[in-house]
Amino acid sequence: MDGVPAEELQKALELEGNVVGNMLMSNLDDSSALEMAARLDRCVDNLLYGVRTQRTPHSRSVYVDLLTGLALTAETLRTRSRGDQAAADRHAAMASQCLARVSMNEILPGRHTGRTGDGGPFV
Repeated sequence: MDGVPAEELQKALELEGNVVGNMLMSNLDDSSALEMAARLDRCVDNLLYGVRTQRTPHSRSVYVDLLTGLALTAETLRTRSRGDQAAADRHAAMASQCLARVSMNEILPGRHTGRTGDGGPFV
């Protein structure tokens, strides 16, 4: 992604993967869930400035989907820790929809999107 440190993106993606894995295996107690939600929030905060550094509407859209997916995953954890499983499931479904629109080829440095007119690789 344009103007975004690869380390920040990698950290956010790894955390997202860990959270989803733990949620699927029901390995999260409330304290751990809230800690992971706070870590996801910090990732979003650290990456938020990158929205304005994206050079094309497509790259901005992908970037916003990524941030929205991370924020919704954090909200899923908070909602689940409050015992509202139905709301947590809705947040998780929305996060999944956002993240499904994000291609790893588009957000990892040095890879090309293959889309016409996107300005080349997101680095």
